[in-house]
Amino acid sequence: MQSSQFQRILRKGTIFEGKYIVAHLLFGNTDMPKLGMTVSRRFGKAAIRSRFKRMIREAFRTSISYLPSSLEIHIRPKHSSWRVKMDHIRQELLSSMRHAS
Repeated sequence: MQSSQFQRILRKGTIFEGKYIVAHLLFGNTDMPKLGMTVSRRFGKAAIRSRFKRMIREAFRTSISYLPSSLEIHIRPKHSSWRVKMDHIRQELLSSMRHAS
């Protein structure tokens, strides 16, 4: 995703705040779901940030068949999520969809 797409999602999208993630959701004109994420240095060292990003990508990949094709989502972690398991992230991702519908 490009910076302008992130800005559009943050401005116009709906917010879902879970225990581990904050998701901004926007239903646009895309032909398949799109994922973007921001994980700042404040979250932790590079290895911790990379682990979290891998978990988000995997949760998104395994959930893509349940997501609407027009979805654009931007995810950022909450500070408490550095020890979270991928299944919890996936559950919150799917829960955010129920919240937005």
